[in-house]
Amino acid sequence: MKFLRKLKKSIKKRYKKIRCYLQNGKKILVLSDSHGGVFEYIFENDLFVPHYINVDMVGGATAWGLNKENSTTESFEKYKRIMKICKDFDIVIIQLGEVDSAFIWWKKMEAGLSKEEVLEHSIKGIKKLIDYIQKNHKFKIILAGTVLPTLKEGQMSKGKDVELRKKVNIPQLEKTKIILEYNEKMKKLANEYNLDYIDITEETLNPNTGVIDDRFIRHDIVDHHHNFSVTADLWIKKLDIIK
Repeated sequence: MKFLRKLKKSIKKRYKKIRCYLQNGKKILVLSDSHGGVFEYIFENDLFVPHYINVDMVGGATAWGLNKENSTTESFEKYKRIMKICKDFDIVIIQLGEVDSAFIWWKKMEAGLSKEEVLEHSIKGIKKLIDYIQKNHKFKIILAGTVLPTLKEGQMSKGKDVELRKKVNIPQLEKTKIILEYNEKMKKLANEYNLDYIDITEETLNPNTGVIDDRFIRHDIVDHHHNFSVTADLWIKKLDIIK
């Protein structure tokens, strides 16, 4: 049964790649942490036809970690490998930073760094990735802002970064403010490099509470990811820049 499922999935992906070619779609590579799952959801449910999407998710990856030669997740090297495999793709979307919203505070407390210093170091990691892509590939680059944190005080979901999240139990509102600052810096970075920038911050933020609106979180389990079935349409509208 497992073999048949894999075979069926492989055939389906091959069909979608052929469809993309015949209908003049774009081949899109997404480099992300686990929040890139929303783009996988979009692709698997045929919500952005005729475009073909390949998502390379590195769970727990951070923009900060892109600066390190031997990061815990080895995200930079993993992204390099997948870009080599997907060298004929048209577009690469970079989306990292949600894990940084907790990581920033941890590093700040651990090393005595200011929030601004850690934010800048995270953005430096994104710059490093952009510079590598522009030097070695011909992809059109799109920067995607990270998503608003969903976990309220005391909540904990599963994941590779769960131990990190346990170390930093700060209010959801404070983490959200960090994300908003981070996304503003990503937007400025996109302007600096003359790249397109997309995010769904405005659509998902509840202006009355200052945190993510409950409509966009999962209610069946405690999860630090958004409800992909609800936020997918928001991302698709942003991806209209590709058409």
